[in-house]
Amino acid sequence: MKLITNETELRRYISNAFTTVKGETPLLQKLTPYIESAELWLKQYFTSGVMFEAVQSLATHIVVNEAEFS
Repeated sequence: MKLITNETELRRYISNAFTTVKGETPLLQKLTPYIESAELWLKQYFTSGVMFEAVQSLATHIVVNEAEFS
């Protein structure tokens, strides 16, 4: 994953997410497969690698929304 690299960053894009409690799997770990899949989907169908870096902020929103609703 290139866009979302930590739990705090992920929670900026997902509204109304409960905080992780002791013993629970972190949200980032739960969503990692979906976030990776969404990044690949975005690169494959909408942007090249160079363009992907140029629109990183927008791409992050798209990737999180795609992963969240997968």
